[in-house]
Amino acid sequence: MRQSARRGPGGRVWAVVVGLAVVALVLTEPRSEAHAQRFSDAIQKALDNSCDGLAGPKRGGLDSLCLASGPAGATTSAAGASIATQTVRQQGADERRIRLRLEELRQAGAGGGVLGASADPGAQMGKLGVFVSAEGDWVRKDVTRFEQGFSSDAGGVTVGADYRVLPSVTAGLAFSYLNTHGDFNGNNGNFTTDAYGVTLYGSVTPLPNLFVDGTVGFTRRDYDIVRRANFSSPTFGIGVDGFVKGDTTGNEFRTSVQAGYDFIFGALTVGPRVGINYSTNHIDAFNERNLSPRHLDTGLQLAYDDQHRESLTSTVGAFLSYAFSTSVGIFVPQLTAEWVHEFFDNQRVIYFRFREDLGQTKLRFQTDPPDRNYANVGTGVVLVLPKGMQVFLAFRALVGYSDRQAYTANGGFRIAF
Repeated sequence: MRQSARRGPGGRVWAVVVGLAVVALVLTEPRSEAHAQRFSDAIQKALDNSCDGLAGPKRGGLDSLCLASGPAGATTSAAGASIATQTVRQQGADERRIRLRLEELRQAGAGGGVLGASADPGAQMGKLGVFVSAEGDWVRKDVTRFEQGFSSDAGGVTVGADYRVLPSVTAGLAFSYLNTHGDFNGNNGNFTTDAYGVTLYGSVTPLPNLFVDGTVGFTRRDYDIVRRANFSSPTFGIGVDGFVKGDTTGNEFRTSVQAGYDFIFGALTVGPRVGINYSTNHIDAFNERNLSPRHLDTGLQLAYDDQHRESLTSTVGAFLSYAFSTSVGIFVPQLTAEWVHEFFDNQRVIYFRFREDLGQTKLRFQTDPPDRNYANVGTGVVLVLPKGMQVFLAFRALVGYSDRQAYTANGGFRIAF
């Protein structure tokens, strides 16, 4: 047996080659969803069989639940597990609003550079301009394997000022506020987010009809989330069903650059647009607390580690507008379209523990993998009235994203003095 177990040099080489091939195959094999874990799976595995998935002593409602639980436990709600998911549509929203304003100014300047502050309520005072912009946003997310579905609506305002430093250079500063409220499908809770942003922006026209827009911004978000927490053990006929609440804050840094060229054929303007957008969003660690029914200790309140999301997207698109006169004023309808590719954002892992688990066993679950490619299409119109008044309305839609639909509307008017 000893003799048969020995390998010559050739055998050792083949063993090494085979071993390296297996390792390379494992490392290069695309990650399948079989290795990923949903929030509800993590909860169920931890609590099954008298909480075999948790180490150390328990207290309160969690201790009672573990003593009575057996195999085949079940959770029915995964709502609210990932905070960043609910506000992913808002990443870079301030930059999009600023770019929309700069586009309107270029149309007013007929290719000669940015001449005013905004197409929204405001006053133009020579080289200095001030503006106010209102926005509404509606999102519907479908139920997926990893995350709960929800519907949300948001409303906000942006105010700012810019100054025409040179005929071809404009710089500005804008402040924004956006409130978002959403409800998870199936009476599984709700969430509210307040976002406070500041954006420094500028536009340069190095050559006629050629422009480069840039933004740098920061957004502070206050998150408030209510999650349905329930668990049942059919073996022992016990279960809990209540709501828990958590709140925390997050910081987002963002920057973007967009370049384009306008071909002007009389009243028609058409041109390509290319851009790059980067954002990093950090959410602070937070704890949940029991909310309802009153005095019910579900034992399912959790403590989450901090979360981080990083995004780098490229955009390639086109812009078209046409100006025509009527007895009322000059109408300038517009069309925009852009294809977006995501480079950085991935399926994220979120770590958490049960607050009443004194052993502080670290658990984990995964979020939805984001779409790599999708598109935005938009339309709008500017009505230029006598005495320097303009009325503005725009509509934008998300196209081709696998699990969500989103629509954004902007509107307002401008008065020049």
